[in-house]
Amino acid sequence: MQVTCPNCSQAVPAANINIQELVGVCPSCDQIFPVTTPTAKAKRRKVKQPEPMAVHDADALEIAFHTNFRLDKDQAVQGAAVMFILSTVFTFVFLSEFWAGELSVFMPLLFALGSLWSGYALALRLYNRTHIHVQNDTVRISRQPLPNPLAHTNEVSLHGVTAILAEETEISKEQAYDTPRYNVWAETADGARRPIINDVTEQYAYFIAQRLSERLHKDAPPPRDTSRLSDLEAESNDDSELADDWRPDQTAGSF
Repeated sequence: MQVTCPNCSQAVPAANINIQELVGVCPSCDQIFPVTTPTAKAKRRKVKQPEPMAVHDADALEIAFHTNFRLDKDQAVQGAAVMFILSTVFTFVFLSEFWAGELSVFMPLLFALGSLWSGYALALRLYNRTHIHVQNDTVRISRQPLPNPLAHTNEVSLHGVTAILAEETEISKEQAYDTPRYNVWAETADGARRPIINDVTEQYAYFIAQRLSERLHKDAPPPRDTSRLSDLEAESNDDSELADDWRPDQTAGSF
C-alpha cells in the first residue's frame, strides 16, 4: 500500500508516517492527514478456535497445533512414508544376502541409514507441532519438540505493524485446492509485508490473524488524550493573556 497525500496526491514515504498516532506529513505541501489501514482485506467475523489447536494467553500468547489438513494429501508425509517403507524392506533384503555371504555390508548399511532418515522425517511431520509464541513486539514461529537441523526458528518483529492479515495463496487459487491454503502476515503503514506463517487452512489462518491482532492492540500504547491536551493549552493561553493584562506599563514614570 502506497500512502499518498490527500491534498496534492504526492507519495508519502514511510519516514513521514507516525504509526503510533496514524498520521502522515506530506513532504511536498506539509499537509498533515490521518492514515488509514486496509482493514477490508481482513474478515470481520469472529473466528472460533479450531478444536485441535491449543491456546495459552497470559504474559505471552502461545498458539500450538499439528498439521492442519489431511495427512493423506500432505506430499511431505506421503514421500517420507513411501521412502521409509521401501528403504526398510530393502534393508532386510540386503541384510539376508549379507548374512548369506553374497553381499558386502555397504548396501544394507546404506538402506538402513535411509530408513532412519525417512523415519525421522516422518516423525517430524507427524509428532511435531507448530508453535507461535508472541511476547512484547516479537512473534516467534517454530516446530517442536523434536529438533530439526534443517529448519530454523522464524522471528517477526511487530514494531511498526498496523495490521495482521490473512489471504488465500496464489497457487491455491490457481489450482483450486480442495482445501484452500492461506498465508498470514503483518503489514506496516507503508504496505510492507512481514510473513508470519504460510500454507495453513482458512479457519486456522483467520483465527491466528485474529488472536495476533488482539495481541497487537493489547500491547499498543494507550492513545493520547488530545482533548485534555487542548484544554491545558487553552488554560495556558488564558494565563498568558492574564499576565499581559497585569504587566506594568514600562512607559509610565516611576515614583
